[in-house]
Amino acid sequence: MGTDVMPPMSPATYGTGISISIDAEREDEASQIFQNLSAGVVITLPLEKMLWGTLFSMLTDQYGIQWMVNDDEQKK
Repeated sequence: MGTDVMPPMSPATYGTGISISIDAEREDEASQIFQNLSAGVVITLPLEKMLWGTLFSMLTDQYGIQWMVNDDEQKK
């Protein structure tokens, strides 16, 4: 997945050039991944049900790398 940085997005800085996306197969797996990644990080968007029907979250780890966690259970 890729995108340009356009308004209203923040300017690209170290760590914002990429986001690592993890697609879990089930909601409980997505919750476990989120819990494992979320200790001591900046949570941009908590893990919650989105309009498209799956769980989704965004966070930035202690090294400035952005992560996205998504559950694909609804897509199957």
